[in-house]
Amino acid sequence: MNPARDVALWLESQNVGSRVSAGHTWWIRQTQLDPDRAQPQIGVIPSGGLAPELHLTGITQRLPTVQVRIRGEAQKFASSLAKANEVFTTLGKTRISGEDVWIITPVGEPLWLGYDDSGSPEWSLNFQLEPA
Repeated sequence: MNPARDVALWLESQNVGSRVSAGHTWWIRQTQLDPDRAQPQIGVIPSGGLAPELHLTGITQRLPTVQVRIRGEAQKFASSLAKANEVFTTLGKTRISGEDVWIITPVGEPLWLGYDDSGSPEWSLNFQLEPA
């Protein structure tokens, strides 16, 4: 089970960005953002989840969450907001297939984090995953 990988692959399959950094505007990483890269980035990070549900059948259902961090180009607020909204729309109430099949539900709206030390705008989005 690797929900962050599944979400990163889904975002790439929907042309939100690419996991290959060279030659692409938005770089999708299956980890934290790279503060040393000026390139716009999307980081997909496993961020915990709710306690597993134990069913009467004895099967435990895990309910992981992922955090998606957006870091735009320096001083490009509007394009970073547009990318945050694109990710929100692409993943919100979606069923995806990867290593596992998930139903994804947003946990709140995109959250503006401010500008980092290099002036790049940053956003955070959180999603609950449920096995389909």
